[in-house]
Amino acid sequence: MKKKFKEIIIVLLCAICVLLLFYNFRLTQELHNYQNPDKLHGSFITDDKAMMDAQYLVINHENDAYWYQQNGFYKEGNVERTDSDNVYKIIFDDQSVTLVYYQQSLIFIEDTHVSTFTRTSNGLEFIGIEAPNNLND
Repeated sequence: MKKKFKEIIIVLLCAICVLLLFYNFRLTQELHNYQNPDKLHGSFITDDKAMMDAQYLVINHENDAYWYQQNGFYKEGNVERTDSDNVYKIIFDDQSVTLVYYQQSLIFIEDTHVSTFTRTSNGLEFIGIEAPNNLND
């Protein structure tokens, strides 16, 4: 009986080890979904598809950020990388926001408000407003 019990324990431990290896592999694959871009640049739009209510974020190669809404606000700032690979901070004149870059989206954290921005282009596109004169792509 003791031999049978030991065999069951060994089989269960092996099964747990296989499950843990599979789980570790799955977590590793999920982490690889986070991109660590050489350059975070392009044009992004909020998931709010009503064009007049949507917010836009444009980031150029020099890490200048332009956050705006058609017929609404317009802010310029600078993007800084944090210690985390895919986390950035944008410093505007009157506030700072945190960005988490994931695949082709940005999680935009402004104080306690969180928005998702989706990439619309790798280029710099200003929709409904004129591009800044000092813009470098």
